[in-house]
Amino acid sequence: MKLKHILIGIGILIALLLVAKFTGLIGGEQIEKVTVEKVAEREVIETVTASGKIQPATEVKLSSEVSGEVVELLVKEGDIVKKGQLLCRVRPDVLKSGYD
Repeated sequence: MKLKHILIGIGILIALLLVAKFTGLIGGEQIEKVTVEKVAEREVIETVTASGKIQPATEVKLSSEVSGEVVELLVKEGDIVKKGQLLCRVRPDVLKSGYD
């Protein structure tokens, strides 16, 4: 007799869960509230802030044909240079000793 009451209770519970599921009380689709506006033309300003490391497309390492003390540097790091442009001046006495 007890087993019969337990089975009836389980059957009623399953029936209630099925009814709740099909009526949307359980696991139903959630409706999200939204605001609606009329279409209008306006300017959109978007700002993006990010951090990172910038790598150059081409990196060149320079060296001189003669050694000596650089007395004047004519370009700064990051400057754009052209072929044949003077980059620095080397102390003349050290340069002359290289030719002697």
